[in-house]
Amino acid sequence: MRATHLHSALCPQICLSNPLSERGCQEQEGIRLHNGLGQVENIQEDSVSHMMSDFGPGMSGQELQHKQYISHIQLKKLKKQMGAVVQDLIDEEEEEEEEDYGPPELLCRQSLSLVYSTIEENYPEGTLQLLSDFLQPRYYPPPDIMAHLLRGILMDPHCPDVLALEAYSLLMRIQIFHPSDISSLSWDWGLLTAVMEQQDSSKRLRLDVRCMLLQYVLQILDDDFQQKLCMQKLHLSITKAMLSCEQRFTHVRDLICWLFEAVSLAVGSKENKNPKRERNENLKMVMVFQKMLVLALEVDRTPTCSSNKISQELFHTIISSQKREHRLLLFDTLESNLLKCKLLELLLDYECPQKIPVPMSLSLLLHFLQYSTLPSDPMDGSEGWRRWEELMQLIWMLLLSYEEVMKGHLRCSVTERSTYGRAPTWTMNDRVKDYRLHRLCDYWTATSLCERSAAAATKELLLTCELP
Repeated sequence: MRATHLHSALCPQICLSNPLSERGCQEQEGIRLHNGLGQVENIQEDSVSHMMSDFGPGMSGQELQHKQYISHIQLKKLKKQMGAVVQDLIDEEEEEEEEDYGPPELLCRQSLSLVYSTIEENYPEGTLQLLSDFLQPRYYPPPDIMAHLLRGILMDPHCPDVLALEAYSLLMRIQIFHPSDISSLSWDWGLLTAVMEQQDSSKRLRLDVRCMLLQYVLQILDDDFQQKLCMQKLHLSITKAMLSCEQRFTHVRDLICWLFEAVSLAVGSKENKNPKRERNENLKMVMVFQKMLVLALEVDRTPTCSSNKISQELFHTIISSQKREHRLLLFDTLESNLLKCKLLELLLDYECPQKIPVPMSLSLLLHFLQYSTLPSDPMDGSEGWRRWEELMQLIWMLLLSYEEVMKGHLRCSVTERSTYGRAPTWTMNDRVKDYRLHRLCDYWTATSLCERSAAAATKELLLTCELP
């Protein structure tokens, strides 16, 4: 039965008819298969029984005669087109078969000699062209050539945009087929610090080049993190060596400073000559830094302790700024719900005059909603309602992030999180009475009416003062 379904599935896509006459078929000693390259493979009679077992016990010799020519390439295409239908009919090992490029090897000596000659002649166009031609999924360049691509071409302040982009593409291409590990890195944290904190305009890299460098670093960190996570060896990852809150918290502080600087530039100002392009590049950098913070948070076995440390640093940075746009952009781009929940808790508790000894819960969230008051933004003017709107946004973010923390067991280590299949455990402080909700609704209604009345009175006073 299985063979009949397979035959009916394959017939519309692959030509299985025998070009020989029936007499020729009967005189053949074996079965011939096309390998898709114009060659024909002969299968003798002693292999027929094995093939029949693959197609099913009910396959007869006469049925096999109608399946003598099968293109392996067409069969592979058919698997992709028909998806689950053919996947149920084809053997699992054959379905998961992937193209084998062989063991990875360094580029051959002849190829390397040509590349080195272009490097010695300071001819980056030739270096990039040769590497683009020589690089394959199986072959990769040595570390000194990788360092030259990164430091000598991409990070050259005088390198043209086209060459910098090509060098970045080559680095990402090599990373896809030959991911870097801790022993083969072509950069270190000192290099990132020098690039991000360079103040000399003649040596400072362009904004788009800095963004490409950070994206390349993030790709290496994330690839290595995912690989070590599957092997349960996060303690050997690049992130552990570079961004561990337990071992390298000074690097995390640097990351937070760069993040807030990018947030400030992403908001923009009227003095920028090309605000749209600069804001987009800075926004990309904000996203890169936020993803790096997630890796720094998850690489250690105690994400709760890491989130406490990172949130304290971010909190002191936030309260030093009075601009609402900075705060909202920082919260909107936070990738970690655990970090967002803790940071919002610290901020709202700081703005709440009445403290209560209750851990993070729905009861504490309602307490913040009732008693917290955010400072006004200098750009608000007489529109005092904007700070209440921001408070509602932050409360909503806190509610969603707290729910994700509880449901996803984000306080547990990332290596142990998959073992928690049970539902989240809610505490007594998460049980909210209806009367509290009604009282809060009445409070917010009265507050909004007072704000509107005060805003209307202020507006009327201003109009009166302007009359002659």
